[in-house]
Amino acid sequence: MKSQHSKQALIFRLLFLLFLIVSIFLSVNIAMNVYSRYSARTMMDSLKDEKPSPPKISDENINQAAIDDKDTNVKTINLNISEKPQMLKELKSKNPDTIAWIEIPGTGIDYPVMQSDTNSYYLRRTFNRQYNITGSIFADYRNSPDFDNQNTVIYGHNMRDGSMFYDVSLFMDKNFYKDHNKIIITLDNRILEYTVFSIYETQKDYDYRSPDFDKLSFESKLTEFKEKSLIQSDVILSDKSKIITLSTCAYTFKDSRIALHAVLTSITEF
Repeated sequence: MKSQHSKQALIFRLLFLLFLIVSIFLSVNIAMNVYSRYSARTMMDSLKDEKPSPPKISDENINQAAIDDKDTNVKTINLNISEKPQMLKELKSKNPDTIAWIEIPGTGIDYPVMQSDTNSYYLRRTFNRQYNITGSIFADYRNSPDFDNQNTVIYGHNMRDGSMFYDVSLFMDKNFYKDHNKIIITLDNRILEYTVFSIYETQKDYDYRSPDFDKLSFESKLTEFKEKSLIQSDVILSDKSKIITLSTCAYTFKDSRIALHAVLTSITEF
């Protein structure tokens, strides 16, 4: 009888020990995730002190009247500035992988854009190149860093704490879209303004991330993007358009993605 009680006591102790180990492991894992999010947010907030500050547009520094390109429907403004700013200089001095700064007014999306020779590098690394589950906002490795492809793709995690590309989903609300449909990309010597025209959820293997298409395929894709959209836009698109695509995870179904497309509508050059 004593032997049976001893065995039961031993089993109980082993189960309790196992429970304790699992509890400690889960607690440490949760603590590490919380700390990772906190440290990433703190670092990104500090980087905003070095956010590019472009020169103001005024009647005095416009070198020539705004030019509207009828083929691309893009307005170009040239600023007459004696000393050309290198707006990403400070950020590039700390990390040369910095290619741009993305801002979506009315949202929390306000970050540097990184680019490496693979799409996995910044998936779990921050601006300082340290491992972090938050990762960075980064451009597809196949894209030109000057945003000259037909389709420049930018990735970011859909963090449940509201950071990174969490706010991309806000554009699914038609009322939000009406008042917040601009995306600002700041490069070294120019500012690109894009107008959002499509957002939808899709499978991860849907082809919305190719950097370039032939003319007919691109026209077809643009039509497809608009037809899939949860919002309606009257923005004009053509085979000469240049677009950006923001890609982030969704949680509606397995391997789902949110894709947001915006077309280049304005360029300010220095």
